[in-house]
Amino acid sequence: MTQPQNIDKGTGEPTVVLIHGICCAATDYSWHIDALTKSHRVIAPTMRAHGDSDSREFTTEQLTIEQLSSEIASLLVEKDITGAVLCGHSLGVRVVLEVHRQVPERVAGLVFIDGSNSVPNNLDAVLDAFDAATTGDKITPWIQGLFKEMFLPGKFAEEQNRYRQRITNMPDENLRALYRNLIIWDGQQFAQQLKNAADKPLLVVQSTVRDTVAARRSLKPGETGDFPQQIAESHPHTSIVTYAGRSHFINLDEPEQLLEDLLLWMKNNGLC
Repeated sequence: MTQPQNIDKGTGEPTVVLIHGICCAATDYSWHIDALTKSHRVIAPTMRAHGDSDSREFTTEQLTIEQLSSEIASLLVEKDITGAVLCGHSLGVRVVLEVHRQVPERVAGLVFIDGSNSVPNNLDAVLDAFDAATTGDKITPWIQGLFKEMFLPGKFAEEQNRYRQRITNMPDENLRALYRNLIIWDGQQFAQQLKNAADKPLLVVQSTVRDTVAARRSLKPGETGDFPQQIAESHPHTSIVTYAGRSHFINLDEPEQLLEDLLLWMKNNGLC
């Protein structure tokens, strides 16, 4: 079985763990990895079935949030890392919370980068809508459509092509299982695991919002979006940073500002 690439570079506390989103990889965050390693140890794993690994080697039962997270939790244990700051982008927001559930004693802080909760209330209704939209051979174009909304028009064509190729390379059944399991985790675990992390400082960085028809758009000036507000209502130690007029991939649009906001938040919360 192809082993995913796990980057481990730098020294300095706290250790920052960068967790990518769906159809992404650790190497997509090279700029931030290099910048952070000037002052911190950085671990950036590539999750199973992602990056350059062959997702055909995995069964659909292995592509759950729990399984994706277990390998990252095991990394923290194997490397004897404590006081880690877990930073998750998109799908990685769920992985951050699930890794915390599995090894809370090794986590000092959580960062959500343009996250969402796909199940605001009725899990069965969301699953039924997803199943109807992705039956047969519809899943790949459906995911491709999601990614098209994640970028600003005319920007980062090379990155968009890379993600499109990864989506195409993943078998339909695995792609469907991965996203369906994300929805199930949101409906069954998101709220509870957020409560379980209530004693840890949390940074929510938001740049987009999903509107009532599930289309993604950039935040407008002065707008926060529902997701950060919902997190803050449930988590007593939440800080919110918003980026207006930017895409889902803030790491590409505003790499330096994102780094500055992350370092400032860690300093203000006594994490470094």
